[in-house]
Parts: sequence; C-alpha cells; structure tokens
Amino acid sequence: MANLYPSRRDLFRMSGGALALGSLSRPSSAQTSQTTIRGNVRDAATGKGLAGIRVSNGREITATDDAGRYALPPNGDASIFVIKPAGWSAPRDPKTMLPRIHHQPDPARSLDFALERTTEDTCFDVMMFADPQPSNSVELEYLRAQIANGFSGLRAAFGLTLGDLVGDDHALFERYNEVIAQIGAPWWNLPGNHDLDFSAPDGVAARAPWRRVFGPTTYAFEHGQATFIMLDNVDWLGHQDGSHRYAGRIGADNLAFVEALLSDTPQDRLIVLCMHIPLISMADPLDPGSNTADRDALLALVGDRPCASFAGHMHTTEHHYILLSNGALHHHHILTALSGSWWSGPFDPLGLPLAQSCDGSPNGWHVLSIDGANYTTRFVSAREPAQMRIMVACDNPDAQPRSIATSAITQNKLQDAQFLVNVFDGGPRTTVEACVSGCSPSIMARSFRADPLTEDLFRKAGASKKPWVRAEPSSHIWQATLPTDLAPGLHRLNVTVKNEYGALHQSALIFEVIHS
Repeated sequence: MANLYPSRRDLFRMSGGALALGSLSRPSSAQTSQTTIRGNVRDAATGKGLAGIRVSNGREITATDDAGRYALPPNGDASIFVIKPAGWSAPRDPKTMLPRIHHQPDPARSLDFALERTTEDTCFDVMMFADPQPSNSVELEYLRAQIANGFSGLRAAFGLTLGDLVGDDHALFERYNEVIAQIGAPWWNLPGNHDLDFSAPDGVAARAPWRRVFGPTTYAFEHGQATFIMLDNVDWLGHQDGSHRYAGRIGADNLAFVEALLSDTPQDRLIVLCMHIPLISMADPLDPGSNTADRDALLALVGDRPCASFAGHMHTTEHHYILLSNGALHHHHILTALSGSWWSGPFDPLGLPLAQSCDGSPNGWHVLSIDGANYTTRFVSAREPAQMRIMVACDNPDAQPRSIATSAITQNKLQDAQFLVNVFDGGPRTTVEACVSGCSPSIMARSFRADPLTEDLFRKAGASKKPWVRAEPSSHIWQATLPTDLAPGLHRLNVTVKNEYGALHQSALIFEVIHS
C-alpha cells in the first residue's frame, strides 16, 4: 500500500527542529511478570542436551546447564531466542530459509530449541541488503525479477537484511520471504520503520506483525570468529498531527542485552553491529529519524574490540569513522538501498524501474567478506558492472548541457567543464586519481554534491518517479577541472580508485573536443 507517512526529513521540518526523543516503547523490568520461562537446547542429531548455550529474552541472557536446560524471566511480549553459537546451525524453514531460533513467551510449556553441528570457515562472505521495501505486489515482482537476474553464481554463508523489508504493507512479509529464499542461503533480518505498524497504540503493539513472522526484533548469533548483533533501533514516539513519529534510539533493554552478550564474548572476536537507522548520517545530520541518539553508549560497550557497524534507511551510501573516547575510530557503513529510489522509474526494456539511488549509485547490495577478525565490503550493482561512473559535467547551464555523456565539448567551453567520478561505495578513505591522455595525473577532490546524471534522470522520469524522489547531495563524488589546452580530437580519461580497504579499481571515459 502507499506510504501515508511523512518522510524522515519532513518529520524534522514539521517539528521545527525540536522533535523530542523518547525511550523505546518496550516493556520495562517493572512491567514483566515474575513467571519463569523454561526450556532446553538439544543436539538435533542425538537429542542430547547442550550445555553452555546462551538463551535470551531480549534483555537478560542465561546459559544452559549440563543437561541443556535454561530458565529466564519473561520480558513482556518479547521473543525467547537462542543465540546460535559458532559451529552450530539452527534449523531453517524450508520455504523461507529463516533460521528457527525463537519462541513466543509461554510459561505454560517448555520452549525448546534444537541445533545442528556444522563446520564454519573463519573466512566467509555475507550478502547484505538494506531497504528492499516493496510497497505492493508489483514492486515485489520487481524485486523477484532482480533476484532472479542478479544472484546466479554468488556464494555466501548467509544473508542479512537491515530493515524496511517491505514498505508498510505487512501482508507482503510471507511472499517477500519466499522470494528471498530463492537465493538459497539462510537469511537473518531486523526491522525498519516501515516494518512496524505505526497505526498501533504503542511501540510494543507496533512490533506485533514483525514478531508473528520473524520473532525477536533484537538478537544475536555467531558464525566463524564473528558475533553478529542485530539491533532494533527504531524508537516509536507516538502519533502527532495525524502522523507517526520515530527516532533512532537503541534503548535501555537493547543496551542491557548487548552488555550481557559482550560480557561473555571473547575480546578478540569480530563484533558486527547491524541496525536500520544509522548511528550517524551525512545526508541528515540533525534529523532524529536519521541518527541514533545513544550511539555513544553502544560504542562504549564495544570498547576496543574489533568491530564494524552497518545500517540502511537513508537510500544513500555513506562511510563514517566515529571517534571513540579511547582515540580509536569506529567504522560505520550505511548501505545502498536494494530498492534504490523506492523502485522509481524510468523503466528499462524489461519493464523494470532503473531505481537509481538519490545519491547517484545504482540500486544494489553489499558483500561483507570476513577473515577472522578482519573484514572488507564491496558494492554489487544490480545494473552496472563497474564500481564507478565517470562523467564530464558543466555547472554553467548556459555554456553546455549540465551533464555530457555523448556530446562533444567545444574548445571554448573547456574552462567551464569538470570531470566527475561517482565511486558508488566511496568514503573518506577513498582516493581517486585521474589522468587525461598526454597529461600528468592528478588527485581528485571529494565533493559533496548531487550526481548530475541522476538529476537529469529524475528530471526526465515524469510519472514513473515517486513524487518525493529527487537527487540528493552525494558523499562519494570526486571532481577535478579539465585541462583547458586540450587539442581537438578524442581523449581518454583514465581513473584509478583506491577504496576504503586499499583495493584498486580502474575505469576510463572517452570524450571528444571539437573546434569552437
């Protein structure tokens, strides 16, 4: 169904910049019953109880005894879940590939879990999605077509989706899961703001559709030498002025869960923090709905462990390096939206929307590659095989078309022209070097500006574009001036990118200069 709610930017503007941050609308310790939840964790092959397996109610964590038994207080309506340890796998639903790690709280029966012994490499890949966000069955078919066309030959240990699985229509959850299951990998999910029912009276009720299908909204699991912490940081603030309000906040219960988890986690394990709303964003640095208010408390719990964090929500790609109190830098990566510009057109010959992201990246996903406690990421475009787009542009609309793809440049317009490189997954540690044939190479400057080809694309898209979609300033564009003494003829612009992890990517653009 259509999105009836204001955008995150509109929420902040409508509040006059003074939107108050509340605490997460979840039950506190005082609200929970003292009735005990009990169960056991067993080896699926032998039926024997497993000792030392951690089980949680989303706030407290306990470990099973020698017979595999556990006991926990309930945490309101929060799911009871097992924290999958390394070397074990949870049974998967064959239709959806969702790991079966949870039960709804029920003191009247034994809530039991089964785990299967498996072999896990310490070097592995993870597919990471953000904001697939189909809002109706037609857009879900776009997603299905893209998965059918884009995932052959990919190998990953599992996949993650960092929220906004759907766009407000929670009846799509079941079909969405079946579509994602066609990738063939176990899939872990956390909720975004569009996955919650904001017509509900409070944050607990808002999460009911999610719990029915996916179980816990915050949980964790291990794989290899890494611990993945899936955090629900969408803070429901209630109804105001006929619409809903939310903000980024992890909250006391979730912080208590992280603290309990890390207290029993070896210091040298890689910690992968996953959430929907970014810890910090460049596109909306003052918007409470686009930043996490208590990020410092979370990062203080992590301390000096090897750690990276990932988010979605923004429909842009951003890298941030957050200064910690110990002087270290924490890497926070906002991932490209799989839906790009919310499945906006124009359409390609197959009838699929181009869905170009607002910051000029193609829609797509990321691959997280882990090697022990080390990691890298790479962007995978749903459409363009390259890691960058090279453009020649002119900011003087009277001198030349704003973006030049196929047209030649007259000699007297060279002074108005620039060459731009949109490095789709670029960030502060990315360097870009360019060289026009016959000229000395130069280091390009990072520029916070809109992608001109994306501006043109959206300007011409007409009714195929969602009404709120527009080109946004991008955090990953580099620019430099063209030499003004280029002779008429064909020229080659060679570009070398060294990405955030030191890997090199190269591409080139052929352009033509003609007489004035």
